[in-house]
Amino acid sequence: MKTVKQLIVYYLTFFIISCGAKPPISVSEAREMESRIVFGESRQIIKASMNVLQDMYYSIEEVDSDMGILIATKVSEGKQAEIRQERSVVEAVPVWKKILVGVFIISIVSGIMYLISGGSNDNGNSQHSSHSHNPILSNHYDGNSEIIYRYRVTINASEYGIDETKLRISAQGEQIKDGEITNAGPIHDAQFYNKFYQSLQNELGY
Repeated sequence: MKTVKQLIVYYLTFFIISCGAKPPISVSEAREMESRIVFGESRQIIKASMNVLQDMYYSIEEVDSDMGILIATKVSEGKQAEIRQERSVVEAVPVWKKILVGVFIISIVSGIMYLISGGSNDNGNSQHSSHSHNPILSNHYDGNSEIIYRYRVTINASEYGIDETKLRISAQGEQIKDGEITNAGPIHDAQFYNKFYQSLQNELGY
């Protein structure tokens, strides 16, 4: 029973952590966060944006000054901004059902493991053996798991008025652990965009 309780605790802990990602904000809120009216012609703004992104260690992937489009990417071992979890377009399974199914499966697996291990004969040796040889409970984490972050930034510049440009910067992020994508979604982090626009103003000289 102790093994069953431990597995249930591990499952619930992992489930709560995995559900911790914040959902994305609304489209209107995202546009307000990502957009600014900047003084200057669009070509000038695109060029300045390139300089800012390169200073932030982004690699420029695509530039179309006529269309006012700039795309840049970056891979980093340090987290640059919060990645929001994108809403699913399919109906999600209720949380209580996920928990119930998970606990049910763990209980069955634990019961089978208990029967295979020979029950509680020689309780002290049994507990020691289950912790030493049980592939589920043994801790293989060596502290060397590699986590990297990949970001893609798209800038859209359009003429807004006399010597003014409407600039919108949107970003997507991915968290990759040991070569597998563990989290992906839009960047809805006000600090990230404020930092970019502050650097852009400095680059433009005002």
